[in-house]
Amino acid sequence: MDNNTGVASNCIRGTAGELLFCFESFNRGLQPCVPWGDPACFDIVIINKKTGRPAVVQVRTASIKNSIGDRGMRWQCKARCNNDRTHLRETNVQVLAAYCAQPKTWYLIPVKKIVANSVNLYPHVATSKGQYESFKERWSAFGFSSGDQALLS
Repeated sequence: MDNNTGVASNCIRGTAGELLFCFESFNRGLQPCVPWGDPACFDIVIINKKTGRPAVVQVRTASIKNSIGDRGMRWQCKARCNNDRTHLRETNVQVLAAYCAQPKTWYLIPVKKIVANSVNLYPHVATSKGQYESFKERWSAFGFSSGDQALLS
């Protein structure tokens, strides 16, 4: 059993993350489209129901890693695919959706902003100035703003 999420394996944890992402997306007025099989380097295509605009998404469930200095613990997920041979920047993926189970937080990071092979996240640190903190719960990555009716329905 994984101490981070209570899920038994990486494969099952990944599937659970993808299902949760679909649920969260749908609740925000987006249309998640899941391909058959296991396509290379992406999990879901999100369609904004209001604009019709698609976005290709790679979903990752982050794991707790050891502490870094005074920051304490951190959550981490890979920014690579194809058995770590390919960086997400080299694919057609537009958004990395990273989920941290405690607290229940999504990071929606444009792939073009990712420079390293992994992403470190600090959802539990309210004053974090981490590189990707500005992408915490940034559902606007899919083409709408917080005032759009799609969010409120």
